[in-house]
Amino acid sequence: MNKPIDSSRFKESGHDNGSGRKYGSGSSQAKDVTLGAFKLSDGLISQMLWNESYLLQELPDDWKDEGRLSGGVFYTGTPGSPKIRDEKVSFSLTGPDDVSVMAVQTGHSFSTYKSETGKTKLLLYQGLLSAEEVVKGEETKAKLLRWALRGGGIVVMFIGFLLFLKPLSVLADVLPFLGNFVGGVSALVAFLLSIAISAMIIAMSWIFFRPVLGIGLFVVVIACLFLIKRKMSSKNQIPASVPPPLN
Repeated sequence: MNKPIDSSRFKESGHDNGSGRKYGSGSSQAKDVTLGAFKLSDGLISQMLWNESYLLQELPDDWKDEGRLSGGVFYTGTPGSPKIRDEKVSFSLTGPDDVSVMAVQTGHSFSTYKSETGKTKLLLYQGLLSAEEVVKGEETKAKLLRWALRGGGIVVMFIGFLLFLKPLSVLADVLPFLGNFVGGVSALVAFLLSIAISAMIIAMSWIFFRPVLGIGLFVVVIACLFLIKRKMSSKNQIPASVPPPLN
């Protein structure tokens, strides 16, 4: 947390968090990083996200009066017994490792690769990977992203239909059992509409490239529309109220 919690709003006094920290968080990126005989650009260096703890062996002269060193970590207070406004400062370091890049060789460095479709790639991976492994990994990421977006679209569409049909259950709330029944049917109809419309849009985009999958999705659309029609028909049949038991 870069900023302390505002203690002026605490119900009990005596817990002053102060106005800020003396030692903030930050990072420093090396400028001269090479991959064999090639120099890596800042865009590739910034993708080296792995790191390991770097333990301090001694404190700088201007820190010695501010705290103490314990286990390679700097403390402004007493290690193991922190107090309000005490700070703990630790470091991590990204060390050299084998890497693989997806880029275009430009002189003694690398630049962004641009495909025929206009997509750009300037990627770095930890470890030694073949070109096939890199391409397959990117295809997997793209596939997961597409399905995540499709799933998010279905959820947003379901919420929209649910809100659109909400007035029906509100109007039916004059009778408690009727309101619950209409609300349940409306939620099911909203779900089926979301699935049907999403499947229809996906099927239209896939029908020429993946005809089997596209036709299968159209079958799902027809099934959803059939269920919606069936549920809407049952919705018009108001269940009879149960008479109270005789004493």
